[in-house]
Amino acid sequence: MKKLTQVLGVVAIGLVSFSFTTKNEAPVATTISIVDEAPKVVILDIVDNVTSKDATNITQDFKSKLETLNKDNVKVLLWKEITDGMKDEEKQAIIDSLKPELIMTVSFENSDDNTNKIAAVVSKQNVAFEETFKIAREFADNLNSTSVKNEGVYQTDSKYIQDNAAPAIFLSVKAKNEPTSNQEIVNKISNFIESVNFETPTTVETIATIDAAVDTATAAADSATVAAQEAVKDAKQATKDAQQKVKKSK
Repeated sequence: MKKLTQVLGVVAIGLVSFSFTTKNEAPVATTISIVDEAPKVVILDIVDNVTSKDATNITQDFKSKLETLNKDNVKVLLWKEITDGMKDEEKQAIIDSLKPELIMTVSFENSDDNTNKIAAVVSKQNVAFEETFKIAREFADNLNSTSVKNEGVYQTDSKYIQDNAAPAIFLSVKAKNEPTSNQEIVNKISNFIESVNFETPTTVETIATIDAAVDTATAAADSATVAAQEAVKDAKQATKDAQQKVKKSK
């Protein structure tokens, strides 16, 4: 009897242990978010080919506007400044280190027909060509207005690192170089720099993994519960048999 009592005690402990896992318990979906609080990096290469008889200069307006951008949201770096005197492999290392959201060359020059015109170009060799080309088209469409003509988005071959190693757009701006339209163009380009966002996975869903783990644990618990129930059944039968033997012996 003492031995049977010990067996029943062990079985009871087993049942208590597995009672914390219920078969019908719903799996919990967990989302792991990778939060990066650092501002995104946009690298600019600004080309100034604007001539003016007065102080009006769209290139200077653009540079001044960059100073007002939200530095908590975007950090603007100038390509020529950060790569001055570097070899190609060093430029590549800079891009790999900074991981810029965008590299954009903005070329300003005087319009040849007194019309504001823009055009964008994306290198066929760009590491994110499809998405970059799509965003370049949206950008050009946004620049288009009654005072600015969108002359299209093109693709070309390029061997330059700044055109290929990260999402990159070449923007040609042929400007009338007068205050009102200058402000419109500058504001739209600046807004684009602040808002541009290439799709990168920042959230890792672990639902499937956790579901599988819960299913495995539930199956193990079910199996152990069945085994424990069988053990209890056997123990009860053994107790009954022992009691009958004691009764007969009397």
